[in-house]
Amino acid sequence: MLAYSSIAHAGYIMIAVAAGMGSSDGVSSALFYMFAYLFTNLGAFAVVIALERKQNEGTMLDDYKGLAKRSPLLALAMAYFMLSLTGVPPTGGFSGKFFIFRAAIEADLLWLAIIGVVTSVVSGYYYLRVVYLMYMHDGDGEVVAMPGVRLVVAITAVATIILGFFPGAWFAITREAACWVPDWSLAGKRVYQQISRIKKIEGLNL
Repeated sequence: MLAYSSIAHAGYIMIAVAAGMGSSDGVSSALFYMFAYLFTNLGAFAVVIALERKQNEGTMLDDYKGLAKRSPLLALAMAYFMLSLTGVPPTGGFSGKFFIFRAAIEADLLWLAIIGVVTSVVSGYYYLRVVYLMYMHDGDGEVVAMPGVRLVVAITAVATIILGFFPGAWFAITREAACWVPDWSLAGKRVYQQISRIKKIEGLNL
């Protein structure tokens, strides 16, 4: 599920790229979302590794039944990661999607923003199902994760929380970083102008 979800999240980044043609925050929102998705996905995969290393499980949804009783902290972190992937506030995923949809609206791509919101709602069924299984079912066996795995889960969870509660400061950093990215919209206009000139010259020669 996590692997296939990367396709959907790549689609959100493409919305930001498309918005970059008409919004100054298109590139910066894409950078912010990539950071938010990076920490969220790394944390989710770290929880999967924690389960797989201990009991050779973690690859099936049923393996997460009762995780809240077997390992409350891992379940809490996984639940937060799932909420972030869905785009529920206050998470880094919500902040990233908010900036992307705002950039799309500024670029007069309201229809694209609406599609993004609808797909986020649909994805909630799959992500929140994991939360349901962890907290609403019983499970057997205690999960003892390696210290390194727990450290990764803790770091990524804190990063996702910071991006969710304090997105403004970090978005300002991505906005400054976006200044180093070439203005692709301006470059596209120049290419279009050059092609138009070439066509006019060829027409005159004919």
